[in-house]
Amino acid sequence: MDGVTRTDLQGVVAPLNFMEPMAEKPFSYNYDPPPGQPARNGQLAEHKVTVHDARPVNDALSLDREGFVLLRHPTAAADLYDETIITTVYYPECERLMRDATGASRVVAFDHIVRNAAKAAIKGSGIKMPAGRVHNDYTAWSAPQRVRDLMGDEAEELLKHRYAINNVWRPIAGPALRSPLALCDAGTLEKENLVASELRYPDRTGETYSITYNPNQR
Repeated sequence: MDGVTRTDLQGVVAPLNFMEPMAEKPFSYNYDPPPGQPARNGQLAEHKVTVHDARPVNDALSLDREGFVLLRHPTAAADLYDETIITTVYYPECERLMRDATGASRVVAFDHIVRNAAKAAIKGSGIKMPAGRVHNDYTAWSAPQRVRDLMGDEAEELLKHRYAINNVWRPIAGPALRSPLALCDAGTLEKENLVASELRYPDRTGETYSITYNPNQR
């Protein structure tokens, strides 16, 4: 945030869970693991981090630089727990929102996760718990692989041009008073802190970045 005085931003000190450095490649299962296999092999370490309120400097933020912005965007989706409404109403809204925010010539909404701790406790709900660790959803390998998985015969031509995989987050109802979303300024991430980690599904293995702690991260 060039020219922005960050010391003037209000903040709170919050505990965030970072991956502990390890020799082997971390993995985690996105389903019940095979018998005798742990759900994940990495260890997390809690660090107290100052999380700043970025709303006052939102006009100075950039998707291309910090990696995130805050946008006001009412939704016509009447129920964000309803899969049909999500795919028929909310997906097209997100595609328009992302096209306006990035200037992209083409946008494809392809996946979503609904998180709610209380509803996640109900077996078979399909609702997930809030993510409890610092991470990045895609890696230098899994981002282009996702394009290949989704776009079929078009993929290799599309990958010759600029593309991005962006997330849209919103609170389902009112402000998120528990487990709010925290974001890291991309300009303060070092490659040494990005740890490629397997995310194992029943039919495929994806890859995300686990993040190790660095006091220079904002």
